[in-house]
Amino acid sequence: MQLSNDQEPVVSLPERYFMETNPGTEPREEADVIRAAVKPHYFQQENADPDDSTLAAAIWAGYVPAGCLLGGSVVMSEVNAGRSPCWDCAGPRERCHGKPRRPHPFGDRR
Repeated sequence: MQLSNDQEPVVSLPERYFMETNPGTEPREEADVIRAAVKPHYFQQENADPDDSTLAAAIWAGYVPAGCLLGGSVVMSEVNAGRSPCWDCAGPRERCHGKPRRPHPFGDRR
């Protein structure tokens, strides 16, 4: 990043923390930052993506089983709303070993 002496780079808080904990590093260019697509589920895959850190945190916290195939953002959305992510999940229970689906009060709406 080329700046004149009187310009200060605009750096996000995570980037600033990284730079402070790793002396000698330069701020990364916006093009160098890799953004992964957020998936709502991994039902067509064998396992969830290893870079879904939100799902990994939910598994570690015990909100979902280790084989969960829901996307981390969907899991945390359900948890934050006070619901179990397994209740309305359409995923294959034989692969994830999740809790049973909760019966819908008005019958099966799928």
